Amino acid sequence: MNFRIEWAKFPFLRYTIALIIGILIYDQFSFELKSYSNYLSITLITILCLNLAVYFFRVAQLKSLLGWLFIVFSGIYLCHINDPLRHPTHIRYNCTDEKVNYAAQINSNPVISDSIIKCELSLIEMINEKSIPVTGTIKASLIKDDSMRRLQYGDILSIYSGIKEIKAPDNPYGFDYRAYLASKNIFHQAFVKRGSYEILAKSDAASIWKSAFRIKNHLMERFDRIIVKSQVKVFARALVLGDKNDMDSELKTKFSETGVIHVLAVSGLHVGILYGIILGLLKVFKSFKYHEQLTFIITIICLFSFALITGFSPSVSRSVLMFSLFALSNLINRKSSSYNTIFLSAFLILLISPKMIYNLGFQLSYAAVLGIVYFYPKFTFDSGYSFLNKIIDLSSVSLSATLSTLPLTLYYFHQFPVIFIISNLFIIPLITLTLVLYLFLLAVSFSNSIVALINPILEFINGIMINGVGLLNDIPYSLIENVYFDNIYLIISALLLIFIVLSIELRHKIFIYGTSLILLVGLGYFTFLKWNWNENERLVFISKKEINAPIIIKGRKMLIETKDEIPEKVKSIIKPYVCEFGINEIDIIVDSTLRDNKTKCWVTSSNNVIYP
Repeated sequence: MNFRIEWAKFPFLRYTIALIIGILIYDQFSFELKSYSNYLSITLITILCLNLAVYFFRVAQLKSLLGWLFIVFSGIYLCHINDPLRHPTHIRYNCTDEKVNYAAQINSNPVISDSIIKCELSLIEMINEKSIPVTGTIKASLIKDDSMRRLQYGDILSIYSGIKEIKAPDNPYGFDYRAYLASKNIFHQAFVKRGSYEILAKSDAASIWKSAFRIKNHLMERFDRIIVKSQVKVFARALVLGDKNDMDSELKTKFSETGVIHVLAVSGLHVGILYGIILGLLKVFKSFKYHEQLTFIITIICLFSFALITGFSPSVSRSVLMFSLFALSNLINRKSSSYNTIFLSAFLILLISPKMIYNLGFQLSYAAVLGIVYFYPKFTFDSGYSFLNKIIDLSSVSLSATLSTLPLTLYYFHQFPVIFIISNLFIIPLITLTLVLYLFLLAVSFSNSIVALINPILEFINGIMINGVGLLNDIPYSLIENVYFDNIYLIISALLLIFIVLSIELRHKIFIYGTSLILLVGLGYFTFLKWNWNENERLVFISKKEINAPIIIKGRKMLIETKDEIPEKVKSIIKPYVCEFGINEIDIIVDSTLRDNKTKCWVTSSNNVIYP
């Protein structure tokens, strides 16, 4: 049985894959490539010239190959020109722990807490006996000075501080904050004391980013003024403006463990809800002559206005671009593949910001959308009852998104919420209603009587959401946690998902054999890991004040010396080690003693005696 993958139907799938390969090649060999910018430019121009020559001679196969290579090298070149470390003026090559004066511009919306202002600063110059131009972005924490006016995006500051390179994490299996900031081209940080910074100039230049942050801050202040209950304010900031800074960490944990954390971050879900509301409202103009053009214009204005008030957060910008392309496709009556539209948006985003490929939100949002587009039609069906159909549709969307993002979820979070369908069935209708009410509240904020009417409704819905998620989180065995899932498992599971899809679509035995082979490889890797875990014998010293004694790992058992039950903070610290070493039992050391004055042993709470 012959088969053929019709790549011609999905051009932007090919282009996006080629661009991603180029980005990954640069990051893998960036040290070597930085010295060869001229060769890179010549290679790019050469491939372009060959493409033109092949086009005129019409050699189809060679043209396709060279076109693909052109995009790969374009990805490499884009990374090169966007790499701040290639500049000799970068702060990495001029960094000093000694305190000196720097001039820098705020290039993010400052996050203000009770005593600290956190923001990103783009360095302009270093003043140490003489002025030296410096470049690069740093993460800055400034002690709040109440005598100064509020810092804003675009302000130019003078800071007197030392700048340090961000260190690798002390705990190797924990969250790598350095790698996270490096994906945003930030490699250094500074802690600036009160009185060690001042505003040199206020930015008066017109900027879409400055306008976006100003509108966002204004709306946050308006929410604070018109909403009574503090918890409702926090939800308003999170759902409408994407600001979760004041949200309780315990509440975020409950939402995460029930599989609905995505509703707290302004993302594709919220943009999709808004897009559906706009299309629903504009149906009243269906009889108009230019209904389609009017729908497109209003939709684009509304979507980009929503992106503006959220400060053009990456997740919203991605979703707005994607839905705008869908709206444009409907306008021009082009029956293009949904996959092309999805990959076109990804291609454009990566052209603008190649480092976005490492952004967790980028990976999860595109995996979820692709899963919904492919799996949803296969899962949903008509029950014959309108209300039941809505439940089936919502469950199918939730199942599709969860299935396609499962490898990434296990890799990054090492947990799986078993009741995700029930949680989403419960929370998404409430979130939709809440989002509509919040937007309506902003629109009628001039009327105290309407605001007073809506506030109790929002408090009631907010209470239902929090209490409902809490009850779901308390269900026994509702969460599978501490799942070991490394790079190899991620690759195996991603390949397995792709081969299953290809087996379904192309029905060829090569993909069925491939699926079986991947399953065998996965099983073999699991067997190897289990054997390796059972052989574990190590002493782990964790650099955290909450743990003042080493952790003993013997086989798949972890021993912790503590006087009482393990505190929640300690549990979060040891979680990466539990995942990494396949720990299935944690025991508390209640006594540490010497046997025969020579050999140290440990007595655990389960009356086991452990010898090193």
